[in-house]
Amino acid sequence: MAEREISLGAEKALATDVSLAARFVQKHLIRTIEDAGIWTDEGWMSYNTNPGSGYSLHIEHGGRFPDAVWETPKARREYYALNLSLEKRFSHGWQGGLNYTLSRATGNYGGLSSTDENGRNSPNVTCYFDSWFGPYDIRGNLLHGPLPQDRTHYLKLYGSCRLRFGLTVGLTAFATSGYPLTTTLAINDGSMYPNNRADLGRLPFTAWGNIYLEYTLRLAGRTRASVNLQIDNFTNTKAWQDKVTEVNLDTMYVSDEEIVSGSFDWRAALPDYLPNPMFGMYSTRFKTWTARLGFRLAF
Repeated sequence: MAEREISLGAEKALATDVSLAARFVQKHLIRTIEDAGIWTDEGWMSYNTNPGSGYSLHIEHGGRFPDAVWETPKARREYYALNLSLEKRFSHGWQGGLNYTLSRATGNYGGLSSTDENGRNSPNVTCYFDSWFGPYDIRGNLLHGPLPQDRTHYLKLYGSCRLRFGLTVGLTAFATSGYPLTTTLAINDGSMYPNNRADLGRLPFTAWGNIYLEYTLRLAGRTRASVNLQIDNFTNTKAWQDKVTEVNLDTMYVSDEEIVSGSFDWRAALPDYLPNPMFGMYSTRFKTWTARLGFRLAF
């Protein structure tokens, strides 16, 4: 496996305790190690290889895959990000900062932890290349567009202050773009994205905040007593965080020849394969607010 990264950054002191920074990052996946599989007359065959080379190529190119099916492409993942941050270090009783990231993650391979499988952690044996048709849409176009982990905008605001009468207040606030959503078709004991990536748009933009309060009393000598309160999602954000994208409950069985022809109409065939009545419905909201009360005695 190999990846290239380019990172450029600059930081400017605006005052003795205030700084402004900018950083650009570009990550390019050169190759990865994955299992690529196909049905043969001897049964299911799976090869650990670099997708797009070696055993994953057509037989005529020195690989093990029939020339009649689409050839396994290279794993592709491109990440671009611009990060801007304004920070004030602790002085005069308070500190704070603002951080904004504009980014883009595209390709056909989410990574060792498969973002297309809800973060499944099975490095080098994910499902991206298990089926020869998996890296393509139903018309034979290579998958492209935003990956499931893509967040166009990400904003973080944080700060804390210590008041003279012993109260410390801390705040963190976040705002982020929703994940892209893609129609998923169960086919030939595998799955594919028939309409390519991100055809269902994105989840809603989400913003939330957490707050921390701590009050400290000085007792005899060095003894101190503190009581603190942590409230997560004090904004009581309820934005939707997931949607059902699986279009059928029963896998479709289609010949390789019909898929390769590009003429297979999965929508017309759908009524025969238990259409998912939940398809397109929201399924998960942002976690509800929580509070934690704590006590501490230091001596």
